[in-house]
Amino acid sequence: MEKEFLACIEDKNKKFLESGQISKYIFPMERMEAHNKKISHLITRFFIVSETPEGDILYLVQKRGKTKITFPEYFTDSSSGHVIWTKNLDLNKIKQNAIRELEEEFGIPPKAIQKMLFYDIQNEGDEVAYIFLGTVNSNIPLKPNPDELDIKSSKFYNRIELGNMLKNEKNVDHSKKIWKTI
Repeated sequence: MEKEFLACIEDKNKKFLESGQISKYIFPMERMEAHNKKISHLITRFFIVSETPEGDILYLVQKRGKTKITFPEYFTDSSSGHVIWTKNLDLNKIKQNAIRELEEEFGIPPKAIQKMLFYDIQNEGDEVAYIFLGTVNSNIPLKPNPDELDIKSSKFYNRIELGNMLKNEKNVDHSKKIWKTI
């Protein structure tokens, strides 16, 4: 298997990301080394909503698989993952990483994303999350990846179901805050 190089950043330089100065401060590091040394790195979080023909709003939520190292069996965003290092990394390339993760985790092809916008940057300890919001058709076939997700619980939820999940289930705190605001 090919080594994965993450887009890493020194803690002292995180402040520059807010101004869009990304590639100037990012450097590559192999995934396991970055994790073992607790080197800060970029990730994406993608939150998908949809509207049914009847006007109901649905929220695509994943439940992480039980074999995941961090937050196994926790509910979180629609998709998330590492930003892969590349030269001249910018917001558009980070956006492509978010799109790649959505396809890897739910089988949703890029062309099925109707709208996508950058929402925020959040410092999450040794991860810096680039957060995106997007929409897809409510009838899109979902193909949750069993290597990544709990396939029964990773799906669209209505507002009441989402509210109950946020109150009663194990949730990743960073994602829980965003679900409550959208």
